[in-house]
Amino acid sequence: RLHHAFQSVITKHNILRTALYLDTNSDIIQHCLDTNIIFNDNMKSYGLTIVNLHNDDRRYMNETIEKILNQSDLFDLSKGRVIRCHIFRHYHQAQDSILYEDDGLLTKDDLILFTIPHACFDGASTSIFIRDLSLAYQSAASLSMDENTLNY
Repeated sequence: RLHHAFQSVITKHNILRTALYLDTNSDIIQHCLDTNIIFNDNMKSYGLTIVNLHNDDRRYMNETIEKILNQSDLFDLSKGRVIRCHIFRHYHQAQDSILYEDDGLLTKDDLILFTIPHACFDGASTSIFIRDLSLAYQSAASLSMDENTLNY
């Protein structure tokens, strides 16, 4: 369900699938990518990943977050790679491992890290993004396309 909700938000808000690059005159060109093309790549360019955390090792989690945030290829604005989602899933050895299959459902202990560059997202966008993601996740339906509220 999270995968579907994530796709729904990206589909609704074209800023989350927009490429920016310089043309030969050094003018900034903005190009909105087609959703059929970007989703055919199994979301690789949008980086939906699950990181399994063993027990409650906060140091490991913090180190992992730091590595993610310092990746040189975290974003690629020229290809429209402007959002990534990382699920930090706590895995306790005493628990049944079946709970941790990638079924797309979040658990109460999961932590979510979204990385989005400021070029396409600011503080005012946060509540819109979270609202739409929550609606899409809870309903498992596609979002209404009548209002594309995340813009430059």
